[in-house]
Amino acid sequence: MLVAYWQEYLQLNVIFSLSWGEPETYEFCFDEFPLNSVVSVKCPRSDKVLDLWLQGFEAMIKACMPVHVVVCGKLVKLYFLNTV
Repeated sequence: MLVAYWQEYLQLNVIFSLSWGEPETYEFCFDEFPLNSVVSVKCPRSDKVLDLWLQGFEAMIKACMPVHVVVCGKLVKLYFLNTV
């Protein structure tokens, strides 16, 4: 993350990659990222943890307020296609 902050300091475009664990991790996972930026997330490979991942995704949206989210992976893409 230090490299990303240095690149941002040099006014280069940076897309931060966010990840989290269980709800207890949300506070320290999201507190260092800039608000209103572009972020990327990787969805889980298993649908067994999709509900927990979506809880974290919603917490990330509230905490970071990103202008765009780059989502990598099939499971969440299918989820978003079904909810739009």
